[in-house]
Amino acid sequence: MTPGPGRPVTNISPPAGAAPMTGVETLMWRLAGHDPRFRATMSLVVRVDGAVPLPGLVSRLGRLCDAVPRLRERVRESRVGAAPVWEPDPLFDVEHQVATMDGPPWEMASAVVALPFDEGRPPWRAVVASSSPDTLILHLHHSYTDGLGGVQLLGELFDLSPAPPVGARRRRRPWWAPPTPAGPPPSVADEISAEVRRAVALWRRAVPWAARTVAAASSDPSGLLERLVEVVGAVRAQAGAATGPASPLLAARSGGVALAPLHLDFGAMRALARSRSVTVNDVFLAGLLDGLERYHSKHGSLVPSVRLAVPISHRGDGDVMRNQIFGTVLRAPLGRLDFDERARLVHEMVVQGRRPPWAPFVDSVADAAASLPGAPRALAAALGSLDVVASNVAGPPVPMWLAGVPVTSMTPVGPRSGAAINVTLLSYCDQAALGVNLDPAAVADGDVLLDCLRAAYEEALGGLGG
Repeated sequence: MTPGPGRPVTNISPPAGAAPMTGVETLMWRLAGHDPRFRATMSLVVRVDGAVPLPGLVSRLGRLCDAVPRLRERVRESRVGAAPVWEPDPLFDVEHQVATMDGPPWEMASAVVALPFDEGRPPWRAVVASSSPDTLILHLHHSYTDGLGGVQLLGELFDLSPAPPVGARRRRRPWWAPPTPAGPPPSVADEISAEVRRAVALWRRAVPWAARTVAAASSDPSGLLERLVEVVGAVRAQAGAATGPASPLLAARSGGVALAPLHLDFGAMRALARSRSVTVNDVFLAGLLDGLERYHSKHGSLVPSVRLAVPISHRGDGDVMRNQIFGTVLRAPLGRLDFDERARLVHEMVVQGRRPPWAPFVDSVADAAASLPGAPRALAAALGSLDVVASNVAGPPVPMWLAGVPVTSMTPVGPRSGAAINVTLLSYCDQAALGVNLDPAAVADGDVLLDCLRAAYEEALGGLGG
């Protein structure tokens, strides 16, 4: 059973250095090398009631690294084009992953998100605001895990009660102990051998599928043809959504980062979803699109739709430290629609997007694509044409503490991945925190966009009785 939000993940991570990156994770890692605008990271801005307890934070991070050894590892690129691998950082010390920074919390968060990770170290960090000691920023490369996996990690970092659990103190290497030797790097021959084994494994998955397809063609040719038509139709629909007209208002791109929070009443969102027979995700997306419509109207840019990418999890039982997601692109409707009509349209589009006929082959296709030299460039071209990325992650439903200090809010920051805007929602108890990640070249007046989003949600949630 996959742990729910807020549950610890102890003992479910694989042994350190157990596997290379998957195809999805390899593409995420290499996109940033192609262009920093596509840096795939996820962050969490945590506010506490008081001040972040630094010793307690270091202790909890150590506990997390003990439970999830992958967090003690760094990434080593292959010299023969194979997938990058995780290897132990011989000089790892959790205190090296913690830093302080001065500045207003959200300006500081923007700076943290824009910073590259230290080369040769695990690609994650925790930053405490020295001028706003109630603020903690957690910053993690997306190659580690997806959003739901990230939420599950919070169960090990935070506590479910003010009192620290028994045995919370972590074992630390004495300061005088010599560092663990890294050992010699693998030879080129070893890397070639590993790449051959990876290719063989890929073929072992492909050949049985091909055999089943041939068998189906002989026993049920009409059924296979129907399935093929379905796949081709779905691919054409996705291609049309991804290549259709984008918003000219959001066309500019840069390497800049501008972040802002928006906090909503999650209980009111749930009640509105129930009253309209839709989901909370539909309420989230409908409000987002209403806000975008208002923003476009203010600028006199009347476009019927935007290119909206929605990450969808296919997570089941298994390793937390994996990216078990695929994305669907929607021609998301703007225009002067009332909330109910927009929510129903979004609901139908998302339902279709959650069940694409190619979903079972996502991982295999990504594994094959990751080894192609031009894959990052092609993926960057597709992602860079998106207007908006929107993600909704179910967070902890119960209060949490950091070393005895209450956690008052958690606001996520998802990667734009080349798009103009990313809006990610994370629930925490009865709060719904939206982290808005803007490209300042595409949205020069971010405060106006934020006002439009706030007005859209306030109108929708205020009209709950209508």
